[in-house]
Amino acid sequence: MSVTSQRILRATACVALLMCGTVHAGLYPAYPTGTGLGVWEVDRFPPSGFVNAGTQSGRANVLALTLSSSDSAANRPPAYSSTFYNTQGRGIQEDLAAYSVIYGSVYLPAAWASTNPGDAALNRRTEMWGVLSPATGGDTCASSACNLFPIIGFTNASAGSPLTAGGMPRLRVFDSNIGFVDVGAPAAYDAWTDVCIAFSGSQLSFYVNAALVYTQSNLVQDDTSFGPPVKWSRTIMQAYNFGTGYTSNWSGLGAGRLAAASGATGSGQSAQVGMPFATPLKVVATDAGGAPLPCVPVTFAAPAFGASATLSASMVLTNTRGEATVAATANAVAGSYAVTATAPGVAPVKFALTNTGFPPALTKSFSPLTVKSQEFSTLTITIGNATGASYALTAPFVDAMPSGLLIPTAPTGTCGGVTATQSAITMAAGTAVPAGGCTIVVNVSAPAPGTYTNTTSTLATSAGDALPATAVLTVTLALPGLIKEFLPPSIPAGDTGTLSIRILSDNSGPPGTLVLTQPFVDTMPAGVTIEGGNKGTCPGVSVSGNALALPAGTSIGLGGCTIVVDVTALAGGTYANTTSALVTNAGTTAPVSATLVVTGNAVLTAMGGGDQQATINTAYGEPLRAALAGASGNPIAGVAVTFTLPLGGASGTFAGGGTSVTVVTGAAGVATSPIVTANGIVGSFTATAAAAGLTTSAHFSMTNVASAAATTSVPALGPLGLVALVVGVVLLARRRRGTVR
Repeated sequence: MSVTSQRILRATACVALLMCGTVHAGLYPAYPTGTGLGVWEVDRFPPSGFVNAGTQSGRANVLALTLSSSDSAANRPPAYSSTFYNTQGRGIQEDLAAYSVIYGSVYLPAAWASTNPGDAALNRRTEMWGVLSPATGGDTCASSACNLFPIIGFTNASAGSPLTAGGMPRLRVFDSNIGFVDVGAPAAYDAWTDVCIAFSGSQLSFYVNAALVYTQSNLVQDDTSFGPPVKWSRTIMQAYNFGTGYTSNWSGLGAGRLAAASGATGSGQSAQVGMPFATPLKVVATDAGGAPLPCVPVTFAAPAFGASATLSASMVLTNTRGEATVAATANAVAGSYAVTATAPGVAPVKFALTNTGFPPALTKSFSPLTVKSQEFSTLTITIGNATGASYALTAPFVDAMPSGLLIPTAPTGTCGGVTATQSAITMAAGTAVPAGGCTIVVNVSAPAPGTYTNTTSTLATSAGDALPATAVLTVTLALPGLIKEFLPPSIPAGDTGTLSIRILSDNSGPPGTLVLTQPFVDTMPAGVTIEGGNKGTCPGVSVSGNALALPAGTSIGLGGCTIVVDVTALAGGTYANTTSALVTNAGTTAPVSATLVVTGNAVLTAMGGGDQQATINTAYGEPLRAALAGASGNPIAGVAVTFTLPLGGASGTFAGGGTSVTVVTGAAGVATSPIVTANGIVGSFTATAAAAGLTTSAHFSMTNVASAAATTSVPALGPLGLVALVVGVVLLARRRRGTVR
């Protein structure tokens, strides 16, 4: 295949590919279509049908991918008439880093085995595609040249002329380095064929019916500027339109990243030397959602020396149920040991086995092997007896718990003569062990996290002695609880309520066992304020404005602690409040929410200083006073009130300068401004008082008036001067009347 052809395949119409997070893990139970996360988007050209066909040929949730002659090249719109759009299907977005798998099963009808070398009417082709992408890139790189497109599927078309002639029916894969490769695996007709493609981080492995058929180790893309491929970003189901209609059926479709491998059966067994163990050793691989994950290689290993077992296989691929199983046979050496099963990138699984060389056999196990603090694990001690008759203990059999591991309940099981204290189990000397053996069962727990190794005494019996048995229990931190509430849940505006946050912890042990690894923050909604500091028991709580915080590094002791603060709001409404997540060394507790309902509204009223007059450029007689009261009439102290004078025209300034000043209300709920000095402009103006969170303000009417009229001084006149003045005035009046001659 030419490089150009390979690039065309890489340019599959994943135009809707969004590198924006995991949208699926596990099986696809339905096939919703559309655009976006969680739905099957068109890839290249839409098939005429893409639906859940229900149960077909013994499989449920079968995808029916149907092509129609009406969608063939001759009948498609001009923009889609090229053979590129003969490949028709839909894809769904993924975000799955290694080790991860895309998988499914294809049904191959017997009719697909028939071909005509001179006619394409019987040609069929259906495939599962993956899109392997770098951390960034995807559709942002031209022609998808930063992506790889692994493919596995079936075709019976001619490799050289698929649109005109039939060819050999075959299963094949697509290697981005060389093109399509026939894998030689037989195609079973009228049956389901399981296929999958696994990405290990450095290699692609293609499997058919649990058999490895092809690997691709060179994962270099055409455009390496985006970095190497690191994840599946899409799964695509395709079929090819040869000009005639047909339907391809798929079942068990899914995708997932390997998250865990766990032992399902086989641990804790005993077998006589040289004999097979009764129960196979089984591992179950699961993805992040807990769904079983097929096509995971699980490697089983037994000790190379001493007591050990012969295994039926060293590597087993998980099946469609996520299971990998081997049979074990005890070797010729008596003793206890572990068979280890490993899968890529997850914790190994250990199977505790014992080879017995004489009738008494002693094994013990915890179930589960890991619990949270204060949770129960069941300790089972099995005393074997293959003699066909009972035997007796010749010395007490004791199992003392390690320090910190407790036995809170009475023992059960089938062994007689068993007593228990809080710290030890004892089976009395002389107690008979019946044919077939017996068990001792107790519940154990630990308040503090840790690894608890528990070893019994030797089992001394009349039939011989069994070596001590050991089991290990891991106790981890319990995830803390988080509860939040407003008390009461409804308050009048301006009244004070209480916000209570309880952090619940069942962990004990030394201080600092449960520790915050990130700050815990609760920010009040706008309009709600915190009054005062923490009145609860949590240490180190800080309050700043309308938010409280518990810093990273804070230790939470047994029983937990509380954060208690007073809150208030001036405006009525419903205030929803959500904390941050509580992130600790035990894990992450989800955020919690509570709602505070505030009724009515606080009111700010003008109490004094209004309706004043002052001569321009002089001080007014009294300050402005505003009273703040809640909806229930209570005075509200400690609230900042801002007094404001007009910026232009008749106005004034507050003592100390400026036309705005902020004052905090006192115990009586009253805020008093500094004295106002009138400016030099005559006229009336309005001063206002306002507080944050209030929808209304208080108003004060004020008037600047002019100064008193100016007067002219007159010199004092004596008696003669006064007479002269009067005569002068009379003469002046006569002159004006023409009487003076």
